[in-house]
Amino acid sequence: MRERPLHALRRTSLLVLLAAAITLAGCASTREPWDERYRRLASEPTPAHWAEGTVWTIRIAESPHRKAESLLLRITLIPIETCHSGEWFELQHVDVDTATSQPAAKAAYGTNGRHLLLDLHPDWCDMGTIAGELDRHVFRGETRGGPFSGLGSGYVARQVIGWRVE
Repeated sequence: MRERPLHALRRTSLLVLLAAAITLAGCASTREPWDERYRRLASEPTPAHWAEGTVWTIRIAESPHRKAESLLLRITLIPIETCHSGEWFELQHVDVDTATSQPAAKAAYGTNGRHLLLDLHPDWCDMGTIAGELDRHVFRGETRGGPFSGLGSGYVARQVIGWRVE
């Protein structure tokens, strides 16, 4: 039995629309103001403790599928390109605990007031970010997105804490 052309056109249009929606959802900017908390953090000044040359420990909690990770990172004002909108700067790995971490060759950060985004894989798109807030010499946040965060994936955000060490 031959399919009627109108049904084929509707099905094709629906598939194209669905594919476009999925693509756009995966590429949404991580800097869009998603709630009142973001707007509040963005309106406040970036704490002076988050400054060029300072060194921070970033500790990412374990999850059911990943070990805990610790990174020691130095803040720079060296611009770096990422897949995200906004102004990003390089984070330099100072020391790596190779027993718990396999860091990317580069890392990046972007601030908007007290809101901080970390990208531990700036050379790769859609690997997720760490988002949270700076409060003087402490950072609290969580992992967001990444290649396994889609519907039905069982993705669990990992808690992240950071503190200035020098």
